[in-house]
Amino acid sequence: MMRRHGLIHIMIILAGAILCGLNLMPESLTHASSQRVLIVYDAQNTGDGGAKRIDVLQRSLTSLDLHVKTVAQSDYQQGMLSQGHYSGVITVINWPAVGITNKRFLADRQAYHGIKLHIGGDLTQQEATAMGAKRVIRYQQQLTLKTTGDSTSLPFLKTITLLTHLPSHVHQYGHLVTQSGTENGHAYGVTSNQNGYLPFLVTSGDGLITAQRLLELICSANQRRITRC
Repeated sequence: MMRRHGLIHIMIILAGAILCGLNLMPESLTHASSQRVLIVYDAQNTGDGGAKRIDVLQRSLTSLDLHVKTVAQSDYQQGMLSQGHYSGVITVINWPAVGITNKRFLADRQAYHGIKLHIGGDLTQQEATAMGAKRVIRYQQQLTLKTTGDSTSLPFLKTITLLTHLPSHVHQYGHLVTQSGTENGHAYGVTSNQNGYLPFLVTSGDGLITAQRLLELICSANQRRITRC
């Protein structure tokens, strides 16, 4: 009888230790494993490296311990975003000539209150306003991406949407300047609370590292929101 009481006592102590251990785990770890992110893209555009961009994005998110689901806009069904309990949604424009035309997804994204990140062209003024900024479209651009300790010449762009009039509280990542130096430049990436924007995704070098920092910060902001709930 004494042995049984002793065993029960040990089990209680072990259970308490396990529970305490769980409570002492960093909040970012306890919540990261439960976070799911939905990527919705317009088209593969394999000829222009679209498939690689999606793959790099998926790998970057997975490295942050996020569960990633990727769907083409043609496969998106109404309610998929809200019913999937996603912590964030990332819109990827791989082929500006196609763009996002799925009205069901556009309506669901507008009603969604989690992380919203837009990568690529066709940024709407509504999305820019959510970050407290204004958008400006530039045509026929040859840009250089400047990051900490590095500069990268980018491929010629027929069109690019950039943000201006950025509020002081937003986070900026990298700096885009014209090779002629005729403009003051614009931020490569921008985050404001749970909203973010990248005009394109650089898939290697310091440009990719800069994009990954943007992903990490916007996702950690969502973790803090979950913790407060």
